[in-house]
Amino acid sequence: MTTAAAAEPYARTVELNRAPAGDLWCFGCRKRLVHADVLLDHADPARRNPYIGPWWARQCSGCGGDHTYFPGCGPL
Repeated sequence: MTTAAAAEPYARTVELNRAPAGDLWCFGCRKRLVHADVLLDHADPARRNPYIGPWWARQCSGCGGDHTYFPGCGPL
């Protein structure tokens, strides 16, 4: 999967809230950086799912992704 394809679901989202997650190891940047927990929702109201609602994602200050899990051990 390419990076653009992996980031595509987050392309049409809006940020509702942001909370600091502290300094965590990023396996993408290969260093310890500041991370944030971000509450996201679909920007298009037609795509919003009332049963699931908004979701939390972790963002690295360096690469913007969530690479806090050891490769191969993170959530699916």
